[in-house]
Amino acid sequence: MPEQAVISSTEVATSAGADDGNRGSTVIIQHTSRQMKLYGIFEEELNSLESMNSEGRFWSAVLAGVLALMFGSAWDVASATGEMTSQAKAFVFIQIITFVVAAARLLTVSIRRSVTLSGIRPDRKTPILYRTYHRLKDKLDNFCTDNNQ
Repeated sequence: MPEQAVISSTEVATSAGADDGNRGSTVIIQHTSRQMKLYGIFEEELNSLESMNSEGRFWSAVLAGVLALMFGSAWDVASATGEMTSQAKAFVFIQIITFVVAAARLLTVSIRRSVTLSGIRPDRKTPILYRTYHRLKDKLDNFCTDNNQ
C-alpha cells in the first residue's frame, strides 16, 4: 500500500499565514513504484534508431504530400471538361511513381526499425514481413541451387 499524506488547502493557507477559516479542496500526495526491465543498448544502435526515425518521418511527409497532390489532381481531372493533356498525364504518372517509391521506402524503414528493436530486446519478435521475406528468399535460393545441379 503506498504511503499517503493528506494536506488540505486550509493547512496550506495557514502555513502561508492566510488563515480565513474556510476549508478548501483536499490534496492527496501519493508515491508509487513500479518494476521495469532495462535493456543495454549500444550508442551505434541508438544512432541508427534515431536516423531510422528521422528517415521514417521524412518518407511519411513525402507520402502525405504526394497523396494530397494526387487528390488535388484527381479533383482537377474530375472537374475538367476536356481531354487530359500529355503534360497532365505525365504529371499524374510522376505522382504515382513517387507515391509507390515513398510507400516502399517507408515500409523498408519500418521493417529495419523492427529488426533493430528485436535485436535490442530479445523478447520482441521480428516482424512478419521480415520473416516472410527471408523464408521466401531461402526457398528461392534452395530452388535455384536444386535446378543448377
